[in-house]
Amino acid sequence: MQTKLFNLWILFALISCLVLPACGQVEREAPDPVEFPLKGAEAVVETFAALPGSENRLALVIHQTNYQNNSDFSVVASARNEADLVASALQQTGFSITRVEDQTKAGLVAALDEFRRAVEAAGPDAIGFLYYTGHGAQHPQTGHSYLLGTDATLKSASDLAVYGVDLETQRDGFAAAGAKAMFMVFDACRNRPQTGGFKSGTKGMGRIEAADNMLVAYSTGINDLAAEGVYAPVLAEEIRRPGQLAVTAFQRTQTRVAEATRTAQKPQRPWYDPGIYTEICFAGCTAPANPNVEDEATEFGPSIEKGDTACGDVIATLVFPFDRTMPTLESQSVLEEAMRIALECQVESIEIEAHEDRGHSSSAYALGVSERRATSLVGTLMDIGFDGAVIRTTYFGETKPLRPGHRSPANRRAIVTFDLAPLGASAETPP
Repeated sequence: MQTKLFNLWILFALISCLVLPACGQVEREAPDPVEFPLKGAEAVVETFAALPGSENRLALVIHQTNYQNNSDFSVVASARNEADLVASALQQTGFSITRVEDQTKAGLVAALDEFRRAVEAAGPDAIGFLYYTGHGAQHPQTGHSYLLGTDATLKSASDLAVYGVDLETQRDGFAAAGAKAMFMVFDACRNRPQTGGFKSGTKGMGRIEAADNMLVAYSTGINDLAAEGVYAPVLAEEIRRPGQLAVTAFQRTQTRVAEATRTAQKPQRPWYDPGIYTEICFAGCTAPANPNVEDEATEFGPSIEKGDTACGDVIATLVFPFDRTMPTLESQSVLEEAMRIALECQVESIEIEAHEDRGHSSSAYALGVSERRATSLVGTLMDIGFDGAVIRTTYFGETKPLRPGHRSPANRRAIVTFDLAPLGASAETPP
């Protein structure tokens, strides 16, 4: 029973990009768009100010969702959500963010050119970060890898040079920009091109070596395919983690994604090539006090409260490890039992309230952890079959602890309340 819900969590992470939209997105107020001269690219751009006192950090976040030739390329349904997660993490760690979406090859080239020039103009102390989520492909003969514009039409392998942006060319360009460090992250390799000229064994992206002062990362292994919604959430968490080197963030992401998908039909093993020779930390190089050491002896665990009748309200209290979005195994069993009851009843509403413990570098980070917990629970519920329209979420970070002033499992909780009625019951009409 304990492993069943864990598998459901993995199923939610690996859900097909061909059918479903991104699950569990919480509505958020978007910042006002800012003009950015992309020389012909009709980009949707959002720019955030860098944190005061931070290094000169610049990031370009690209998501490609809707491809014009959908017979060759699936919709990358989770691309916007993946880009949101990474952009938010980068913004919170001092990067000035430029957002670009759904660009043709010409638009991609224009956006990349402008960003490369901005990194170069920022000087030798600049740190650049490029994140791309969408489709990519590898040439079956040359092994060169390409990012694909939304206008891509691949009738033969030679079309890649026409409709694709060559990764090696981009690597060389950013290497020449002279930044202190450059991170190039490609969350691509969504499916194999179904067209002539591609060998049956050709899939994923080919290896490119990082230049000096550069790190290149793929969301999956060389010559392999990536599932949606698996890599970006973990990378975003590791970017926010204080007290670790940037290279360590990618190593931990690699390990965590591989572990999370090891029981899947096709495990996903991210790859990266580090050429960073400077001590760089995304969220500061000073580690906080050990948050895993509880400073209060307390017995607090997951629980379930059931109504007096078969379809009475059910309240599931879940507990999470520190800084994690997946609840403990015992909590997963509690949630499984609550969902089993709810599926036999009429669900009027589901309320999710998520919290996090003290011990993070900032209250904003703790708030983000609780938000991601709520979002993950929404996705799990929707994947099981619950209607997303009846689900409401609130998240409080570290502002409402049950054990104030202490680190305790009681503070790392989520409460899921199912408002239930017997099947076929009609809503009461107000007098």
